[in-house]
Amino acid sequence: MSGLWDVVYMLETSPEIFVKADPESKDYVAVDGEADALLHCQDRSWPVHINVVCGRSPHLDNLFAGGIVREARICGDAELMRIAIDHIYSGGLDADFFNNEDEAYVNCVKLWDLARTLCINTMMAECLKQLVKLLQKKVVSYQHLYCNVVDVPAQYMAGLKAGVQLAYEKDIKPMKEFFVNFVEDTHFWVIEEDQFKEILAAVPKFAEDFDAKIPTLIREGDYRPYSTPISCVVCSRTALDQDNHWAMLTGDDGDTAGTCYRCWQQLDPDDSSDDDYE
Repeated sequence: MSGLWDVVYMLETSPEIFVKADPESKDYVAVDGEADALLHCQDRSWPVHINVVCGRSPHLDNLFAGGIVREARICGDAELMRIAIDHIYSGGLDADFFNNEDEAYVNCVKLWDLARTLCINTMMAECLKQLVKLLQKKVVSYQHLYCNVVDVPAQYMAGLKAGVQLAYEKDIKPMKEFFVNFVEDTHFWVIEEDQFKEILAAVPKFAEDFDAKIPTLIREGDYRPYSTPISCVVCSRTALDQDNHWAMLTGDDGDTAGTCYRCWQQLDPDDSSDDDYE
């Protein structure tokens, strides 16, 4: 499988890229004293604590001149800024912001881009985790449609298309990689879908990025285009029950064999590394 399914581990063990939020930090949940500054964005304003916002965001620290200035305005979307302020104080993200799948992918990209501007590494990491959750759900959903020979619903990939377009427009490398991982984890079945072809037409570089993976996968025997397994080689059951999917496909005498995700999770990494996409 691709890195899409190991992303939480990756984010939490790469301090050179992401700084993990400290769950013991009291500043996230309780702040002593009344707000001592105002932050404006568009037509909205928020009372904030200089020591908190400047401590969490180098960009805000610069706007407030390290606390010398007590009122600042930041350009951008006010709703995104509200979520950023919530994150500064709580360490989390507003889950409701990602409930509508048609908008959720774009929201992840926009919020990550704001976090990059604000230099808030923890928020960047949380946005990536939200994107991965969306893509994991989409992988499972699409595999079930494809293996059951069910047409994808109208507008099934509209939100995905918008997210891919914006991620490539903003040149957000980790998000571009996760969108490529999505294609890989559908075992490339998705590339024949008309709705997916619309994404490729809109973002040609996206096609180039996942096309580059295919030769290596063919050599390793992991790329079995348009062919679906009957049952898992480990548990002998289908991978199409609830919340399960095909984690790996391999070839055996011209036939496609597969390992379901539940069994894949139990494999010894030392034994399965040759079959894994990584």
